Amino acid sequence: MASIVIGSSLGLMQDSLSGAVLGANGLTKTMIGFFAATAGSKFAVDQPVTRILALFLFTVGDGLLVTILGLMVGPASGATYGGALSNWTLSAIFNALLGLVLFAYHDWWHATT
Repeated sequence: MASIVIGSSLGLMQDSLSGAVLGANGLTKTMIGFFAATAGSKFAVDQPVTRILALFLFTVGDGLLVTILGLMVGPASGATYGGALSNWTLSAIFNALLGLVLFAYHDWWHATT
């Protein structure tokens, strides 16, 4: 439940700051939060390889969902989707590496307390 609420609130904040259609990122982040919570209950996500794969796939999935919602409500003026896959891939690699560092810090923090 917490991942859904966090995803929804962060997505709405991202919408309000980016000038995108209000609710598109909120909906996609809520869905990704739900999928992440479901994956966390079904799979052992304590291993670094599993975390990297999950972060990578969830980032690509979020980009795909945002693009689909953007196309459903009508493309923005001057919007180009030609380099979307490369942008998603770069974002996913960055998020996976940053997430791995943050998870390591989180694990270290819980081990010391």
